[in-house]
Amino acid sequence: MSEHSIALAHQFDDLEQQKEASIFGMWVFLVTEVMFFGGMFTGYAAYRFKYHEAFMAGSNHLDILLGGINTAVLILSSLTMAMAVHAAQLSKRRALMTYLVLTMLLGSVFLGIKACVERRGGKDLKGVRIAIQGCGNVARYLCEHLAKAGAKLFVTDIVAEKAQMMVDKHGAKLVKPEEIYDLDCDVFAPCALGAVINDDTIPRLKCRIVAGGANNVLLSEQHGDRLRERGIIYAPDFVINAGGIINVSVELEPKGYNEQRALEKVTNIYNAVRDILETAEREKIASNRAAILFAERKIAEGRNRKAAGPR
Repeated sequence: MSEHSIALAHQFDDLEQQKEASIFGMWVFLVTEVMFFGGMFTGYAAYRFKYHEAFMAGSNHLDILLGGINTAVLILSSLTMAMAVHAAQLSKRRALMTYLVLTMLLGSVFLGIKACVERRGGKDLKGVRIAIQGCGNVARYLCEHLAKAGAKLFVTDIVAEKAQMMVDKHGAKLVKPEEIYDLDCDVFAPCALGAVINDDTIPRLKCRIVAGGANNVLLSEQHGDRLRERGIIYAPDFVINAGGIINVSVELEPKGYNEQRALEKVTNIYNAVRDILETAEREKIASNRAAILFAERKIAEGRNRKAAGPR
C-alpha cells in the first residue's frame, strides 16, 4: 500500500469528505487549545502581577535544567506518538513499533525526572540546603543532626572560629555574616540574635522556610505577614524552641523528673508545628498569628479542664 492509498473510514462517503472532516477536526482542536491555554496564561499573568514577590521567591527554587529537559521530552514524545499513528495508518508495522517504543522510553524518562523532583520536596533532608546563622551551643547540636541526615550546610558567625569548627567537623561551607541573608537555600535557620527578620532582610531572603533556634526572630508581628506574602514558611520560634521550657515543666511535676516523658513531650513539637501551619493555611493568616491562636485555644482547654475538676 502506497502512502497515498489511505483507507476510507466507514462513516465517510468518499476520501474528499474524509479529508475535509480531518481538516475541520484539526481546526476545532487548535481553537480549543488556544482557548484553554489562553485562559491559563491569562490567569498566570494576573496572579503573577498580583503576587509578584511570591512568584519571584518561588522562581529561585525552580530547576531550569530538569524543567527544560522534561519539556523537551514531552514535546518529543508527542511527535513520536504522532509518527506512530501515521505509521499505523500506512500499515507500517516496523515503524509503528519503533515509534511506540520510543514514546514509552520518553514517558519513562519523564516519570523518572518527576519522581526525582518530588523527592526533593519530601521529608528526606539529604541534599537540602540549610543556612545557619550563629554557631553557638544550639547551632552546634543542630549542625550535628543535620549533617548526619545528609543536609548541605552553610554557616556563619561573628566569631569566625566558631563557624570554622562547623566547617572542619561537618563539612559546612563558610559564609560571611552579611551574606547569609542573600544565600540561595531551602531553609534559613537563625540561631543567634533576635529580630533578624525585618524590613531590611525579608526582601533579601531566597529561602522557602525560616526555622531556627533564636528567640524573637521577627522584629514585629507584621513581619510574619510579610513572610507569608512572599510565600516563605515560618516556623514560629516560641513553638520550635519550646523544648527547654517543656523539660523544666517535667522537672516540676509531682512525681519528679522523667526523661522519657520529657522526650515524648518534646517530640510532640512536630505535631504542634504541623497543626499551626495547617491552621495558618486554612485561615489564610501568618503562621505566627496562627501560633498565638493555637496557644490561646490550648490555654482555654486547660482552664476548662481545671474548672471541671477531677472526674
